[in-house]
Amino acid sequence: METQLISDNIIIETIRALWRKRELEGAMALVLRIPDLVQRKIWEATLLIAKAELVSDYTPIDITTDFFTEIEPQLSDPETQIDVEMVKGRIAMTNSNYKEAEDLFFKALLASRESEYLLGKVQSMIGLGRIKLLNNNFEQALDLAITADSLTQKLNITKKVFVKSEVLLLQCSIHLSVQDFDNLRLSAQQLLELSEECGETHKYLHALNHIAVVYASKGDLKTAMPYFLEALDICRTINYQNLAAKISTNIATLHAQLQNFNEALDRYHYILDEYNTPIRPEDKATIYNNIGNLYIRLEEWKKAVGYFFEAEAIADKKDHQPLKRLAYCQIARCLVESKSYHALVTHLKSEEEIFHGHPHNGMQILHFVKAKFAFINNDYPNTIRYAKLAIDLASSFTDDTTTLGAMNVLAQAYEEKGDVSSALKLYKRYTLKKEELEKERVKNRITNTEIDYILAAKEKEIDTLQRENQLQSELIKSTSLIRRKNKELIAKNEELSFFAKMIAVDFNEHLRVGSQFIPLLEQTIIDGKKEKTAEYLSYIKNAIHKVSGLISGLHKYAFIVEDEFEFKEIAIEEVFKIVQHDLISQIKSSEGTITFLNPMPTIMSSKAQLKTVFKEVLENALKFTNAAPKIEIDYQVQEEDHVFIIRDYGVGIPKGDIKKIFWAFYRSKRLAQKEGNGLGLAACKNIVEKCGGYLKATLPNGGGLAISILLPKEQTN
Repeated sequence: METQLISDNIIIETIRALWRKRELEGAMALVLRIPDLVQRKIWEATLLIAKAELVSDYTPIDITTDFFTEIEPQLSDPETQIDVEMVKGRIAMTNSNYKEAEDLFFKALLASRESEYLLGKVQSMIGLGRIKLLNNNFEQALDLAITADSLTQKLNITKKVFVKSEVLLLQCSIHLSVQDFDNLRLSAQQLLELSEECGETHKYLHALNHIAVVYASKGDLKTAMPYFLEALDICRTINYQNLAAKISTNIATLHAQLQNFNEALDRYHYILDEYNTPIRPEDKATIYNNIGNLYIRLEEWKKAVGYFFEAEAIADKKDHQPLKRLAYCQIARCLVESKSYHALVTHLKSEEEIFHGHPHNGMQILHFVKAKFAFINNDYPNTIRYAKLAIDLASSFTDDTTTLGAMNVLAQAYEEKGDVSSALKLYKRYTLKKEELEKERVKNRITNTEIDYILAAKEKEIDTLQRENQLQSELIKSTSLIRRKNKELIAKNEELSFFAKMIAVDFNEHLRVGSQFIPLLEQTIIDGKKEKTAEYLSYIKNAIHKVSGLISGLHKYAFIVEDEFEFKEIAIEEVFKIVQHDLISQIKSSEGTITFLNPMPTIMSSKAQLKTVFKEVLENALKFTNAAPKIEIDYQVQEEDHVFIIRDYGVGIPKGDIKKIFWAFYRSKRLAQKEGNGLGLAACKNIVEKCGGYLKATLPNGGGLAISILLPKEQTN
């Protein structure tokens, strides 16, 4: 009997060790070997809860509190009864039944006091603290954590280490929620050491994340990033999707702090759209709020206000007051900046019920909005009053953006009132503050470079791990976004470099012609040689015309390349009718004919962009010919593509120019006598590639040139 008991204890200790490392599959395989039905049920529920927590903080599990109904008659030991009540509490909490969970933990606490079960007291207090935290009752949660911590000191050494780490994890979550970063640092450091000591992988990961958050909050982003990346790597090895999503959110926030706004937006949207885990409403509200802040920095007010409304709705539903106040104030900022004054007045009517008169974080934004609105209405006394309040509060919350905005409005108000002395003093303060922030931006750019090196080193490490163990391949996802952006940047830089060289060559050539003939023109005017004057003047006018054409082409190319695409169902026949109408004068003057060899389809694409492509190709076909242009337009269907072929019977091009004609600024030898700057087909190539297709040129039998436009059948925005 004693041997069997030892064997049972070994199984349970093995399961406990695997559970702490979150190696849940191995632990679950051993559960069925526990002979005691009560212990088997407790551990089965514990492992199912842990499995759900890896996916999300609130992912429901397949069991309810009725899971223990069949064994309750066998629960004669008071401590085991309490343990079961606490597991039932965790089941209810995981299934988001917070009221039921609170009742169960409170019942366990009362029973623990009655039976003087110290471990039950501490763990039921921790459970109650988690419920209070989930309900945003931060003060009550902290009181419970402090009381549980004091009782932990009375436990034996084995239990003390584990329970202390539970208390520290709760304290870290509370400190983070109220942004108490000093206490968060102390608790997280202790949690890191204890979790490492007792092999608690998931607590170790939370400690890494919390320490990184503390460094990020202090502006030490270079130190924060390795902590984030280490935690993210381990999350992937144990498939801890829930925490991985949070860490990815923190990394996105770090990029926002470095003013990599577009990078941060990409990461936030990726988390919302692609991450394979349910995101808690509070976390989603935070992400919406952060996205809104980024759009404010990019001065895209309408986009920003949409995300703030989403954040406010979630915060209101979950009664998360700090986040609700911030979203409310940012909505007000967007409304005043976008000049939606009527909506702003309506919005501000609910201020009192949001703030209750207390100066919470966000009120500095509200004061700034009121100052700006008062200034717009020439109400300078209120402008000065609210701007001063905004500056004072913004300084206490280290909100530099609001501080600068309020300083600027206040200085303008003084200036309008005629108080030039006060205005000058404030403008000086404003300038100094702006210079200080600019230095910080430069420092951030340097830090950003250093972080790029950290990420590059991490990439190298990931490559090595991938060769050693195929299971580590998931790690590459943490840096794939950075690699893609770097490649795009390199490609863009190369394109810009080429553009700069080509523009310099063309401009210099045309300007050189003009500069050569200007002195000659001056001399002919002095000499009174009218014929020569007219000749030299024509050369100068021609050079100016070419420079003007080059600038016009560049302007057109830039707008075409940067345009946003909206894909809809469009009839290609209608697009060609519009193009032919636009080119009617060229068609008539050249006596050209356009023949359609096949009916044109209806496809998903961008009407405006396709019109640009078809018009450019047809215009070239009309231009580059020695006789009346004869143009044929064909349509073919391939397995995955729509293919449009526009063929002319004109002068053609040399065989070696087949690919080069799509290069920006490249002009084939056939263009020598024709107007052009080599940007038209380059712009077409960009458009078609953005639509997921490609362009190609061929030299058909019978002469001329055929341009094929291939567009994918499956097309979405």
